[in-house]
Amino acid sequence: MNLTLGIIIDGFLKYKPVIHKIYDTKIQIRGFQYYSTEITQTDPEYLYVVNTVKIGKAFGQNCPKHIVILDDMPKGSLEKTDTIIQIPKSVPVEEIIQTGNMLLASYDVWYNSLLMAVISHKPIDAFLGVAIQKLVNPILVMNNNLSIISTAGSISCPTKGTIWEKVNVPGFVLDYFYTPEEIRKISLHIAQKSEQIISLRPVNDPAHFTLGINIWIDGKLYGAIGTVDMNEPFTDGQKETFVIIAKVLKLYFQNHSIYMQIAEDKANWIDSLLGGVEIPSNIISSYLSRFQWKLDDHFCIVTFTASAGLKIPIISLLDIKQIIDLFPDTFVSVYEEYVVMVIRCLDKKQPYGKKKQQLEQFLKKNIMLRCGVSMVFNNFLHLRYYFTQSKFAASQCKPPENPAICLYEDYQADHVLQTLSMGTDPRCFCHPGILSLWESGNESQRDLIHCLYHYFLNGRNISAAANAIHVHRNTLIYRLAKAEEILNIDIKQPSQTQVFLFIISCLIVRHL
Repeated sequence: MNLTLGIIIDGFLKYKPVIHKIYDTKIQIRGFQYYSTEITQTDPEYLYVVNTVKIGKAFGQNCPKHIVILDDMPKGSLEKTDTIIQIPKSVPVEEIIQTGNMLLASYDVWYNSLLMAVISHKPIDAFLGVAIQKLVNPILVMNNNLSIISTAGSISCPTKGTIWEKVNVPGFVLDYFYTPEEIRKISLHIAQKSEQIISLRPVNDPAHFTLGINIWIDGKLYGAIGTVDMNEPFTDGQKETFVIIAKVLKLYFQNHSIYMQIAEDKANWIDSLLGGVEIPSNIISSYLSRFQWKLDDHFCIVTFTASAGLKIPIISLLDIKQIIDLFPDTFVSVYEEYVVMVIRCLDKKQPYGKKKQQLEQFLKKNIMLRCGVSMVFNNFLHLRYYFTQSKFAASQCKPPENPAICLYEDYQADHVLQTLSMGTDPRCFCHPGILSLWESGNESQRDLIHCLYHYFLNGRNISAAANAIHVHRNTLIYRLAKAEEILNIDIKQPSQTQVFLFIISCLIVRHL
C-alpha cells in the first residue's frame, strides 16, 4: 500500500529528521529510490534519497518532488521540490532506503491483516487488535447510537479525570463528559454527514485531544471510531493511520449484517435486544466485557411504569438519575414508555434486603410509579423474554391490593392463562370432568379440585400436599377418593400425560 509522508516521517523518527519543506503530509508515496544525476526523469510518487556529497551538493535540472537529504543541504534552486527532509546524522543511503521499504512492507502486511479480519468475519475485538498495532494511543468503536462496542490498546497514564475513565461507564459517554457546546459541535458534524476527523480538546480534560471519525454508508450512520492522546501527542502520521483504520472499519460494517440491522433500527443495543433483534453473541459479549459482565452471568429485569389510571408518559414522571444512583452497576434504558433496568445478580437472587428497601422507599416518594421484577435468568441474549415478564408483573401492581413491587413468580399462572386466552378460550384445554365440577358452583366440590391440584403439584405425596393446604392427612385422603369417584379417574397411577392434563385443568379453572 502507499503511505503518506506523515506516516513515513514517523517511521524515520529514530534518525531525528529535520523537515525543511513539506507541501502536504497526506501526499501518498509508493516507494523509495536512490537519486543520482544520471536520472533523466523522476517519479512524483517516489521519495528520493540524496547524498549531497556524491552529487556535488547541487541538483541537476530534473529535481525530484520529494527528497530525503543525507549530509548538508544542497546548493541551487529547490522551488520545484515539495518535500525536503534532512537527516542530520550521516547515515548510509542504503539504510534509509531499506528502512523506507521495510516500512512500506510492514504496512502492507498490517493492512492485509485488517482486510482479512473483515473478510473472515472476525469479532470486532480481533479487528481492533490488528488495528492497534500501528497506533500509539488507545482506540474505541461505537455503534450508530454512539454506545461503545469495543476498545483496544494499553494506557500508560492514569485515566481518572479523562474521557477514557468514562469509556468504562455504561451508557452514552458523551452525555457524561462533553459540555453542551461540545455536544452541539459533535452533533453538527454528524448532521453534515462528514467523514473527516473531528478534533476536540474537551473542557473537562484540557490535557488531552480526542479524535473521531463517523462511519457513513449509503447516507446512514453506522457508527464511529475514536481515539485519545493518552500516551503520546498525535502526529500527522498517526492521524493518517487512524484514517486508514476508519476506512477499513467501514468495510467491516458493510460485511457484518448485524450493523446494518442496528443502523436501520435506530435503537441502542439494549433496546434492540428488548425488541427481539437477533444480535450475534460475540457482539453482545464484547459490550458486556467492558463492564466485567458475561453473557451467562445471572440477571433480572426491573421495569418501571406509571399506575394504570395515568396517561402521562413515564419519562416525565421518573428521574432516571435516581434509579442509576440507586443501582449504579446496571444498564438503564427507556423503552416503550417503560424505564427498564437490567441488574446483574451476583448472588443469583433478585434485589432484596437493603436494595429492596431502598427501592420501596423510592417508590413511596414516586407514588404514581410501579415496578415489576422478572425471574432471575442467565442468558443476556434472552432480555426480551424477561422484559415481558417484568412488564406483566408491573401491570399487576395495584396498591393497596397488590404491592408497588410485584415479582413475576407470584403472577406467572395469571400471565400464562391471559396469554392463552388471547388465542383461544383456555377452557378448551381442560379435562371435561374437572371443568364441569368447577362450573357447578358448589364450594365443597371446588374444594376437591383444590386438593387434587396440590396433590399432583406435590408429586402425589399425601403428607406434603396436606401440609401445603393445611389439612389433616386423613382429610386429604378422603377428599381425593371422593374426587376420583365423581370424576371417574385414577389418580394413584396416572401417566405423565394425565398428570399434566390434571394440573393444567385445575390451574385453568381456579383462575376463571
